[in-house]
Amino acid sequence: MIRLVMALPLLVFGTIILSMLAARAIHPAPYEGDSFGMVWGICFAAVGLALHYGVGWLFNTESTPHGRRWHNRYLVNGLPVQHLGIAYAVIGWAIVCYNLGSATSAWVGWPVFLFTPVVVAGAVARVRRRQEQAGQ
Repeated sequence: MIRLVMALPLLVFGTIILSMLAARAIHPAPYEGDSFGMVWGICFAAVGLALHYGVGWLFNTESTPHGRRWHNRYLVNGLPVQHLGIAYAVIGWAIVCYNLGSATSAWVGWPVFLFTPVVVAGAVARVRRRQEQAGQ
């Protein structure tokens, strides 16, 4: 458990640094403006999800003769480490929507921030329901 506790602050710091470097590579203009903020928000979400899934894969799987097996022994507040990347996706989406609202109007940024997760959750639920119906 000590290894995971030491890894979490490094994940946060690594996500911030790597996402800034990725955003700078994609958007070479100066670190200012709404367009850079939107690119950085997307990079923040992508890098955070990838890093947490990778660390979760390292900590919460073990090698067996038949391949890797998930066991979810390393938890943070009852949630497996690989699922913590969703927090980075939410923060990254907030950064994108803030900059979208700054570039256009707050009346655009807030609804996009609030209604997009509802649409995504509905789409995921619909896909899962169809998969369950097809499996029966």
